[in-house]
Amino acid sequence: SGFIRGQNFNLASSGVGAPWVAAMQHSSDGAERQCPPHHPLISSIKPEDELLIKLAAKLNRRKTRLMDEFRVMDTSGDGGLSAEEFLRGLRKLKIDVKNEEFEALVAHVDADGSGSMDLKEINKALRLAEKKARLGGRADEVETWIAGRSQTPR
Repeated sequence: SGFIRGQNFNLASSGVGAPWVAAMQHSSDGAERQCPPHHPLISSIKPEDELLIKLAAKLNRRKTRLMDEFRVMDTSGDGGLSAEEFLRGLRKLKIDVKNEEFEALVAHVDADGSGSMDLKEINKALRLAEKKARLGGRADEVETWIAGRSQTPR
């Protein structure tokens, strides 16, 4: 038992639906420790999350907002991305995408099953993948500024 940003933290009560906001556990002696590797969010990183982590990293390195990239990808201008538009956009960002991973990503992101992914759906999935990456000690993959040094765009 310890603290996370001033709140008591207990592993037994931190199920998948728990509102995690930090990747570090603060003990009563003031020491900061990384969350245990068996945390449900960490162990649930799937191939589709890996693609989203790559997307987050690319956006952060380029200092581009998801909203702006979404508008570029939405070539039809209908406010949603078809699977083809999303795949084309990921490839344009030079994100290596395998067919089976992409199919899993679309199924994951298109929560309502409409066949079109809106900005809200993509943003929600992206933020969850970033959270999983941070909890897994992979913050350097999704953060723009690490330890006072900037990452150069790729």
